[in-house]
Amino acid sequence: FAYSLYYSVMNLAALIAGPMVDLIRAVLGEGCTIFGYHFSSMRLILLTSAMTTALCLFVVFAGIREIAVDEEGAVHLFHPNRENPLQSTFDVLKERDFWRLVLFTLLLMGVGLIFRHVDATLPKYMLR
Repeated sequence: FAYSLYYSVMNLAALIAGPMVDLIRAVLGEGCTIFGYHFSSMRLILLTSAMTTALCLFVVFAGIREIAVDEEGAVHLFHPNRENPLQSTFDVLKERDFWRLVLFTLLLMGVGLIFRHVDATLPKYMLR
């Protein structure tokens, strides 16, 4: 539930962000003065983003708790794994599935680099 809620809010924010930036730039084109400091419209957008991030960080630290839910649906306090982090890292490095994920990620990075190269060079080539 929490991930789907987070993902929905993130998509809603992405939908609203573009029009809000345009609105702030249209209304406050030259910026404004706050507490004796002049802020351009772009700096106001960055300031708003920083304040919103700080608010979200506060909500996370104040409202999130670690829980575990058993098969019957009962909620219990979650006790994290207290293993040695180095041993856990070695255990992950021994897994075959981890290396398959690394290979897949590297292949996707190569495809992304090719598309980025085409995106950067094709417009210049077409203008010749």
